[in-house]
Amino acid sequence: MRVFVVGDSGLLDGLALWSMAQAGDVLLYVQQGSIPAAVKDELTRLAPDGITIVGGPVRVSNIVEQELAAYAPVTRVAGASRFTTPIEIAQTLYPVVPPPVVPPPEPPVEPPTAGDIHYPAGNHGDVIITDSDVTVTAEAGASFTDVLLRGVNNVTVDGLTVDGNIRNERASEALNVTVRRCTAKAVELFAPRTRYGRSAPNGWVVEYNDLANGGYCVGVYSDGADYVPIENTIIRGNKMGNPSLDAIRISNYDGLLVEGNEIYGVIENGSHNDGLQSVWGGKNLTFTRNYLHDNRCQTFFLKGGYVENVTFTENLSIRNRVETPAMDAVHGKIYPTGGFTMTNNTLWDSSSFGLREGSDTPYDYVITDNVLWELYQEVPDSVVFEDRNVFGKQHWQQDTIGPNSIIDPDPAFVDWQIPGAGITWNPDAQVYGVAAG
Repeated sequence: MRVFVVGDSGLLDGLALWSMAQAGDVLLYVQQGSIPAAVKDELTRLAPDGITIVGGPVRVSNIVEQELAAYAPVTRVAGASRFTTPIEIAQTLYPVVPPPVVPPPEPPVEPPTAGDIHYPAGNHGDVIITDSDVTVTAEAGASFTDVLLRGVNNVTVDGLTVDGNIRNERASEALNVTVRRCTAKAVELFAPRTRYGRSAPNGWVVEYNDLANGGYCVGVYSDGADYVPIENTIIRGNKMGNPSLDAIRISNYDGLLVEGNEIYGVIENGSHNDGLQSVWGGKNLTFTRNYLHDNRCQTFFLKGGYVENVTFTENLSIRNRVETPAMDAVHGKIYPTGGFTMTNNTLWDSSSFGLREGSDTPYDYVITDNVLWELYQEVPDSVVFEDRNVFGKQHWQQDTIGPNSIIDPDPAFVDWQIPGAGITWNPDAQVYGVAAG
């Protein structure tokens, strides 16, 4: 017997599911933010081995997902929209098993193509890359002022030393670009200032670079929600430090993974300096396993546009109060966000993490298994599921904490780990930037 749960506003999801259902499948409807009593009784009676939610957090909130977990393990099946959810249902729950395919023999390894670009030692000044399907490399001793990518597709920039920035030209497309093992001030992705007709710089991977002493270390720029978004971007394994603005600035994005980066030396100087700052909104953001230290900034800041489907997990932020001691520092501020999940983070040293009020809806938050000095909560309890956390002090503006959360101003850290809460990895074992590539 399989039990499926659908939001009462997701009738199309339910119809699509029922059209493919098999004998014995059970379909139950819930509200977006709560489970009706009759459904709870039926779940108790059925005692299922598992529960599958059909639809995203806008249909069935993450809070309801947490409540359903009390009856059985929960999985979720959802597409990017109501039109693609039926496809996900068919492919995930009722897959068609294809006949076995015999793979073709492996082709011989080809030498580098004649079209690849390799620079000899020496200073090459400003360089403009216009060729697609190439890898750009350089000998030791080669240096560049700035590197500009113009109208390219499928390009890898590998191992360059750049005095300034590596970026694409705003007025032209730059698709499927990898920037790796480079030393520069910043890597910047610019979407064209248009609402249609041209693609943004999609499919970029920025990994294992040393990026320091610029304005931003990584910028993902689209001018607003009415313009084309920047999609499918990975920022991974970089060492980012001493920016005069934010370490990472992002805007109008869809599908952004920020994973395993080291961020240091972000110091508030009146420019609203942040570890990551999101403006103009976005979708599908994951910020995970990042190590922030020796800063005085907001670790994670979402404002200036509605953001939905955010995962903030396994991040470590410590020593966030260096320099300018008269100024306050916080680990993060989140303005209304739809589907925000915060788990297994360690954010310590007398700085708070804020859930701020705003007009954008719907919004909901799941905050579990973190080690956090203080939760600064302005939003109502009805949109927050908080439990199994270790706090250094009582919530600001809240009288209670989760039933399994505790307050401990001096927890017993071992390599910034506490059994059962906070990060599950050892920062001393990590390597970042060019050395990791």
